[in-house]
Amino acid sequence: MKATRLLCVLGMAVALLVIGPTTPVDADTEHATHTGHGVVTVEARHPRPGNAIHYVVRLTWSADGHPATGAVVTAAPVSPSGVPSPTVRLTPLDSNGRYGGTIRFNTPGTWTITVSAGRPQTSAVIHERRG
Repeated sequence: MKATRLLCVLGMAVALLVIGPTTPVDADTEHATHTGHGVVTVEARHPRPGNAIHYVVRLTWSADGHPATGAVVTAAPVSPSGVPSPTVRLTPLDSNGRYGGTIRFNTPGTWTITVSAGRPQTSAVIHERRG
């Protein structure tokens, strides 16, 4: 009986040495979560009537790739002649960091659209050729 207990205790000690101590979340991983800058990806462009396009963008954190939810995301279009159009606030579409909004293009040429967010901080430029 004592030999069985001794073998059991030794077996558990060996298992702890092999597995090592465990923690629920690695400290380095926890520190890196939701840090860094934002990454904007254009996921879709849907043409709309009236020379407009509805954009769907995804905002993620650079350090871990997690979706950035609850952000204020805007798109600031500038015409080919350099005249700014009204800034469009992109609305949240889901809990996976997707935001959407429609931009109207009133003149032909290549437009510059700057998509920005404050947290996580980011700025990305889209070039859109119209008509």
